[in-house]
Parts: sequence; C-alpha cells; structure tokens
Amino acid sequence: MLHKLVSFGISAAVMVASGFLAPAVSAQQASIILQPKPFKLATGARMLAFPMDAATALPEQPFGPDYVGYSCTAPVPGIDLPFAAPLPTASVASPGASYLCFLGPEWNGGLANIDPTPYKPTIVADGEDDYDLSFDPPVYAVGLDLLTNADADEEVTVTFEDGSTQVFDDDELATEPNAFEFVGFKSLRPISGVSVDTAGGTVQNEGLTSVHTAAAFRVQIDVKPHSFPNSVNCKSRGKIPVAILSEPGFDPVVDLDPSTLTFGATGDEESLAFCSTGGDDGEEADVNRDGRRDLVCHFYTQKADFCSDRYGCRARLRGETYDGVPIDGVDRIRIVPGSYQPTGGNPGKGPKDIPPGQAKKGVTSWPK
Repeated sequence: MLHKLVSFGISAAVMVASGFLAPAVSAQQASIILQPKPFKLATGARMLAFPMDAATALPEQPFGPDYVGYSCTAPVPGIDLPFAAPLPTASVASPGASYLCFLGPEWNGGLANIDPTPYKPTIVADGEDDYDLSFDPPVYAVGLDLLTNADADEEVTVTFEDGSTQVFDDDELATEPNAFEFVGFKSLRPISGVSVDTAGGTVQNEGLTSVHTAAAFRVQIDVKPHSFPNSVNCKSRGKIPVAILSEPGFDPVVDLDPSTLTFGATGDEESLAFCSTGGDDGEEADVNRDGRRDLVCHFYTQKADFCSDRYGCRARLRGETYDGVPIDGVDRIRIVPGSYQPTGGNPGKGPKDIPPGQAKKGVTSWPK
C-alpha cells in the first residue's frame, strides 16, 4: 500500500582607465521568490523534463493491480532529470522512503492519499516525504512546484558548492495546504543541492510536480536606459549603452569582471567599448532609482551584430564575476525601420508593422 508518497575583450588599459580592479566577492545568501512568473523573469530558469506517462516511466509497480497511473524505482539513487536525457544535470532521491514514484492523473489512491490529484506526472515518495535534489554542474537558481498536503509544513535547505547551507523555514515558504505551490531560490553562489523536509505525511502525501534550474546567474539589464522602445540603428557607427542593475546580493560594480562581458544578438559578440560607474557629474549611476549603484557599459553597435537578422528583437549580455560565476541578461530591442542591412546587400525595409493581436500581447517588434 502506498502509505506516504513525493514528498522532491576589453584591454587592461581600458580596465585601469575605468577604475576596475579585481576585488574578492563576499559570500552571498540566496533569495527566495514565491511566484513562478517573477522567478522566471529574474532567473531565466528552464523546466527540467518529466516523463509524459507516469505509468510507464519507471520499472516497478509495487502496490498491486488495484492501483493504476503510477510507476516506481529505488529511492536512491532516485530519478535523474531531465528525464531520459543522455546527460542528466539533476537527480531527485528520497533516502528515507521505500520507493520513489511518478503519480499521474490516473492515480486512484484517493484524496486521502494525495490531494489534489496530480494533473501531470508528479514525483512522490512512498515512506518519508523528504527529497534530496543534487545538481551537476551546480546551478544559480532552483524552482520547485510542490503539491502540498493538509499541513503544508516544509523546510528547504539550500546547499552551496562550498558545503555551506541556508535554511528556509515554513514561514518563509508560506505554502498553502492541499494546493499546487511554487518556491524558488536564486543565488550568486553556485547551488549544488536542495533538500525538502516535509511534515504531516503519515497518511496524506506531498508531491513534486516540476523542477526548474538556471545554469547562469541572471542579471537584470536595461538597453539604452531611459529610452523606450530600445531602438537600434543598424547604420550607426556609435555605441549602445547597457545598464547592469544591482539587486540584493549582487553589486555589478564590485562583483562583475567587465573584461569578460560580451553583448549582442546571441550574447557572444565581443563588442565592449568601456564601462562606467557614474555620469559626467561624478554621481554614481542608479539607473532604476532603487538606491543601489548600477554599472553602465557601452558596446559598439556594429560589433553587436543585431543587424544581420532583420527580425531580431532581443539583446543578450554574457560574462562572469570575479569568482568565475557565469552571468547573463536579456532585454528587448527594436531595429529602426529602414536601417536593416543584410549581409552583402543594401539596406532593407526593416521589421514589419506589429499585427494588432501581437501588439495587445506586449510585443514591441515584429516578427518575433
């Protein structure tokens, strides 16, 4: 019987002229984000694939012929994610359980066993509802979709690559009982593992419906600050300013190594001209007026290579911190009509007008 299921380059001269040295980055704490859309925007995390069918995903069905819509495996080493990937990057184990299972919408154990019934294949432990997630390589954001039990009493421990930990208690997680709830974590320090300790699962179980991870630390950028739309003129021989915004736990002026920055259509273009921490008046830059200093870098328009694709509408920044943490950031742009220059040809007509239906959705350049 399923008793307790779940329960988861720039030159050195430029650097000197700009006043950049290489300070050590202080230890940073992870931040918690409790809504999936803000989490995705803040982290760029992607969902790791789960199986399509819970009944055929794993090799065992130990609870007899009366139960359907499930399959199980040993709780250790557990389940690799993305599921069935040749090179998984995460695993979910439950050392205190008898089995680690996928339950699907067809599961007929009843609401006393798990409530609500899973709407998709969901990881559930038969036994102790505790989960150990590990990540190889380490990640910089982890999001968990939980299916909670009647108590919704959880504690999450984030383990960093250096072995240190940070604990989030039930009050911080603020999950509701018998619901699909989301908890997410973002950190400038590499995350090697996350443990979920649940309570109240003697009869009713908790489940893990999805896992999201980010391979780089997502920074918030603003292309052409104080300008909207962020128009790029393909005929320009000038530079594009990009603000890299501070946030709790991340100070781009201190943490970011400007010599590693690349920016453009793919994020790999070596287009950096210089970076600055302030304006001509000597005041530190605070682009979004949140009381934190920001870093403004300037990139050569032609080297950013936006204009080889007339339909491009997104700019990407990549780089590293002084500690070698990979960072990335994205923002929307608009190619100035009439300035598009296809490779080896004359200027084209630029992006087409935005269809009314897309404009209502907030699309600022077209085609996407």
